[in-house]
Amino acid sequence: LTKELNVWVQMKKDQYMDMGKWSECAVDECPIKLEGAPAYWGFDMSAKIDLTSVALVIPYQSKDETDDLGKPVVKYWCFTHSFIPNEISLKNHIATDHVPYDVWVREGWLTVTDTDIVSQAAVMKYVIDYTNEHKLSLQAFCFDPANASKLEMDLNMMYGGSVRVEEVYQSAKS
Repeated sequence: LTKELNVWVQMKKDQYMDMGKWSECAVDECPIKLEGAPAYWGFDMSAKIDLTSVALVIPYQSKDETDDLGKPVVKYWCFTHSFIPNEISLKNHIATDHVPYDVWVREGWLTVTDTDIVSQAAVMKYVIDYTNEHKLSLQAFCFDPANASKLEMDLNMMYGGSVRVEEVYQSAKS
């Protein structure tokens, strides 16, 4: 309903996502050594004044858990960061979304790019800096093609085919 009809719904019993179980997955710090870890970045680029977000997913094998066949369980460490164009958009989103985005900025989860629309250059710099700082092994960049044409071209130019660039639609198409 939310995606197709812009109707926000609240979690009810027996719905798809159990938020209690989701909260149990939270960790205070990354449970694995990041250096050399296989990294998959996802991008959701905004059109104008909305949030742009990136997500980093790193698969790893659990050292203490095995499946029914005795093989290590594959787990995923996920990290996200978001961007908003400017302080005016920040204040407007706080008022309309009823979300404490100003706290997110202070906590380092949201970057204000100080531009009319979210700067794709700022988003790319963040991803490249994070990747280099943690010495990640880039495997793929994945993105919803909506609002991401320049991003796709830039990624292909920067990495020249050495890192996969994949379209991932936010619909049944994927």
